[in-house]
Amino acid sequence: MPATAATTPPQDMRSPIGRAALIILGLTLVDKVLALLKEMLLAAQFGIGRDLDTFNLAYAIPGLIGLLLDGAVVSSFVPLAADWRRDHTPAQVRDRTMTVLIACLAVSGLISCCGILLAPIFFPLLGYGFDPGQTALGIRMEQRLMLLVALEGTSALLAGLLRSWKAFAAVTAAQLPINCCLILFLYLGGGTIDILVQGTLLGTLGKFLWLTVAVSRRFSLVAPFRFDSPALRGFVILAIPLVGSDLIANSNILVDQSMATQLAPGGVSILRYAYRINDLPLQLAVIAISRAILPFISDQASAGDLPGLRRVFGQSLATLGVIALPVIALVMLFADEIVSVLLQRGAFTAADAHLTAGTLRCYTAGLFFFAYAFVNGEFFCVLKRTRFLLGMGFLTLALNIGLNLLFLHLTHQVEGIALSSTVTGALVTLIFLSQLSRTLVLDRPLRLAAGLFPPAVAAFAATLPCLLARGPLTASGLPTLVRLALGAGLFAIVFVPVQILLQLRTAEAHQPLWDVRKLGCLWRRGRRGSPDGL
Repeated sequence: MPATAATTPPQDMRSPIGRAALIILGLTLVDKVLALLKEMLLAAQFGIGRDLDTFNLAYAIPGLIGLLLDGAVVSSFVPLAADWRRDHTPAQVRDRTMTVLIACLAVSGLISCCGILLAPIFFPLLGYGFDPGQTALGIRMEQRLMLLVALEGTSALLAGLLRSWKAFAAVTAAQLPINCCLILFLYLGGGTIDILVQGTLLGTLGKFLWLTVAVSRRFSLVAPFRFDSPALRGFVILAIPLVGSDLIANSNILVDQSMATQLAPGGVSILRYAYRINDLPLQLAVIAISRAILPFISDQASAGDLPGLRRVFGQSLATLGVIALPVIALVMLFADEIVSVLLQRGAFTAADAHLTAGTLRCYTAGLFFFAYAFVNGEFFCVLKRTRFLLGMGFLTLALNIGLNLLFLHLTHQVEGIALSSTVTGALVTLIFLSQLSRTLVLDRPLRLAAGLFPPAVAAFAATLPCLLARGPLTASGLPTLVRLALGAGLFAIVFVPVQILLQLRTAEAHQPLWDVRKLGCLWRRGRRGSPDGL
């Protein structure tokens, strides 16, 4: 990034980022509806059985590696692509892109082969609490699931290329085949855990083919190119440390599941169900925001627009508050009802739902910290501070393991593992906020909290009437789904107007990425233009 900041006034990026985030949000909503349907079918068919524990742990390693490759490749490629387009000809940009693509294909294929060969060694270490039968099953599934790494590693660069073009719809829709295939395999059944392996592999292959076709429409993948060693070296320098950022966001669940194998059977599955539900708002909105801002802040960093980066960071933080804080309040109030409605059927009993709800509350308490990890990584990436991310990744792993041991010793319950992840996220967030405040040259870093004040007050105000109504709703005898809908509706009736009222009184730099003032103007303009708006 240039040493001097841009002299022109920073551009308000809320409108283009907001539009991009809404595109990603809409398609992600479709994917998450499919994901919920998949989890409902999964719970009904397998409950929290031993075989599901084994699959969840076997999937954790290739799933984590795939997420690490996706995060590192995309977050390092998009800022580099912005620099390449600024400084080089289209032919040179293509040479550099193809060089990185071939490297990603080779590295992900090598990791996949190593995983297949080494699965009999590392899986028993991860599942140290499993019996011999579970271990043997896990090794077989692990070897097949490691094929995902080869597909995901190459898909990551294709997704990064589409994102650098701001083709958000194409790259987000690529996720749909995975859940579609799993739903199909679960619906057709077969009764064995192997259907999850088959559905996951076929769905990931569909994602890879979708991305390949989408890229091929604008970029030739078969034409000759010149291998560009300096471009590959620059990419590697950024990508390797970025693994640290993705470790922060994604490694906790692997550590948690491995340590849960020492608990009673079903502990791994309970963690996974709770993590999936807690992950829904992250995947649905927070990751949409982080993916939307990346190409825009890459352009700002490439132009040396430090004031613009500060504005987007403050607005992103406010947006996280608007999303995370009301979700935290709702889950704390209605976790039992949420789990019951989503999962309690078939093999998934009321006792399973109660255990999952307690674990969900412990995870959700740290939702804001988990959300911040995604946005934080994008800013450190475009500012070329990736080595710091790597160090923080190792610190996060050490903290999570140590706190897991502590909370397991104190509670002897699966909830302790989830709670340790929340405490780890809080500690790491404080360090990151302090470091990024210095990097962005924020004179008064405590003012960052100004954007969190409106959603915090609104969530607190909305929680009070829900607490008062909880007793009468429980005693009413209404179906669980109806009680959940009434409670959520009461929360929204209070939260939304209080949030908007306070947001309108907040400075622009601390407002969310969606501008309430502009939305209000559009609504009034539509009313004036409508025949019924008299």
